[in-house]
Amino acid sequence: MMKFRPLISIAAFALSLATSASAQSFTDIRDAAPNRNFSATTSSSSDGVLTIGLDTGYDPSTFVNNTFRASNLSYFPRSTSDTIAFVVTAPSGSHIATITYSQSGVVNSSRTAVQRSAVHWTVGGFPSVITDFGAPNLSATVDVGALNLSSVPVSITAALFVGPTGDIQITSASVTVTLAPDVQSDGSLVSILD
Repeated sequence: MMKFRPLISIAAFALSLATSASAQSFTDIRDAAPNRNFSATTSSSSDGVLTIGLDTGYDPSTFVNNTFRASNLSYFPRSTSDTIAFVVTAPSGSHIATITYSQSGVVNSSRTAVQRSAVHWTVGGFPSVITDFGAPNLSATVDVGALNLSSVPVSITAALFVGPTGDIQITSASVTVTLAPDVQSDGSLVSILD
């Protein structure tokens, strides 16, 4: 019976991932500029993906729009930024393998338009630049699998800037997390049945 123990552990772990692929959790979701740009309160998670909420409407005291948009149009800021932070936690028997940030947006396609975005993030205490002065459509992945972390704090800062004729907006943002099985020092998988 001992010959089959590793196979049983592998099968049990595969079954646990198949039945609880969305068991990783996103907690302590906060944003630095409440009621404009990123929205911690409207962010939601499902199946290992955090869909980052975006604010809508306008500030009634200034009439400035709350969407994540920089524009030279009336009632829009010429520059805007926000940070969203959260903690990703893996279920028992696994650890965080990769974290991917994806963002989509629109820009003014006029020949003289000037607009830029900058996105930086800190994953597990390691800061990195995703883009400086780039387009709003981007994706970046960090592989933290070798660190065997069951919990990883993440912080993402996005900023938009426009010139005298620019217009740029973030229309969606998300974080996707993949998991890897925990491995014991002898190389065998950690059994979730023990």
